[in-house]
Amino acid sequence: MAEDDVPMATPAEEPLLPQDAASQEPILTIYVAKMARTTTAETLREACGKFGEVTGVTKRVPRTFGYVDFAERSCVDAALAAGTVEVDGEIATIAEKDLTKARPPVAPGDVLPLPEDYVNTSVIVRDIDSDVKREDISDLFSKYGTVTKVEIRRRPYVCYAFVKFDTAEEMQGALAAADSLQLDGKPVKIEERRPPRPSAAQGREGPVVEHSIYIRDFPADTTDDELRDAFRPYGPIKSLIKRVKSYDDEQNGGGMVTRTWAFVEYEAADSVEKAMAANEHPELNGATLTVEKRSSQPVALVRGRGGRRGGRYQRRRANERLPDKENEVENVID
Repeated sequence: MAEDDVPMATPAEEPLLPQDAASQEPILTIYVAKMARTTTAETLREACGKFGEVTGVTKRVPRTFGYVDFAERSCVDAALAAGTVEVDGEIATIAEKDLTKARPPVAPGDVLPLPEDYVNTSVIVRDIDSDVKREDISDLFSKYGTVTKVEIRRRPYVCYAFVKFDTAEEMQGALAAADSLQLDGKPVKIEERRPPRPSAAQGREGPVVEHSIYIRDFPADTTDDELRDAFRPYGPIKSLIKRVKSYDDEQNGGGMVTRTWAFVEYEAADSVEKAMAANEHPELNGATLTVEKRSSQPVALVRGRGGRRGGRYQRRRANERLPDKENEVENVID
């Protein structure tokens, strides 16, 4: 073929970078799978750093997959060419992020905004030891302000906690000192707690928090009527939600463990005060109960898939989902 006959490449024939369909920008994220459950975001970042500059990592314990964001497309190409990466002794697979599986944006009219007076005063404390005590966490953060609540979440492979301050200024003070915080000689990682997720606008509202109490540690065979009878003397009851969940407590050596809790919503707020004042050490069916004021934010209840109810009303403690749901018993009474 003569030199003049060599076809010239046109812009349309040049290789194209994979594009984000929405933004028309190169895809800079890879999907990493088949990792160990205990792998952290920091470990994944270090493992993928050999492909180029990492700008972000999404990996939550105990999930076995995650996402890694790079500064340049050439880093993604290098990772894809390798196909695998060793992370915590496991050979993890690498693929390009599939944009077709991304969640569609939520229309503004489909969600309920947070209340105008909503103020976040809580932080999340990550990667703490499973034997940590509430008192230790409270003592650590009390130097920055009044700690009104500490909630510890113990899961297989991970333990974390929520710390609630009296004011947002106290919370910001704790965040400012994040780099110097230590618990039992171990550095503490904290960040501002995410605000509650808005729920779909349809559906009825959940209970009024100021009218509700939280009860736990009653016997598993306690009936709804027994709970109502125990707390009805303090005022008319509008609704009752009871939960009984059994699971295999592998973290503490195995064996079935049963946890019980309930919410009682009164018609009026003063009934909550009466119930709290009269129940410092309440007993029911031979068990000593714990009774507290309910503190979660009320949002809408919606019908989910299969007609089940969803939303934070059903999940008073959304992060207390237990690993074994086969023995779960739930009762909801309005």
